[in-house]
Amino acid sequence: MPVEKEKQMPKYYIPLPDFQALFKSLPPELDEAKKHFIQVNKEILLTIRSVIDAGIAIADKLLEEKPKTEPAKKIKVK
Repeated sequence: MPVEKEKQMPKYYIPLPDFQALFKSLPPELDEAKKHFIQVNKEILLTIRSVIDAGIAIADKLLEEKPKTEPAKKIKVK
């Protein structure tokens, strides 16, 4: 039986509210608002993912090893 590792909390962890329980407690008249909230939240998360992916791509480009050129040879001029 494998031993399950204890989950470590991230250094900066912000607990989120239980949205599912919150949505269930709202009256049915707000179903359209629930759908709108979920869609907007999804778009925000996709935007954040795009920003993170772009940042990773930029970091990779900056850290990319460039072929080292040999230093110029010194030539004595008479």
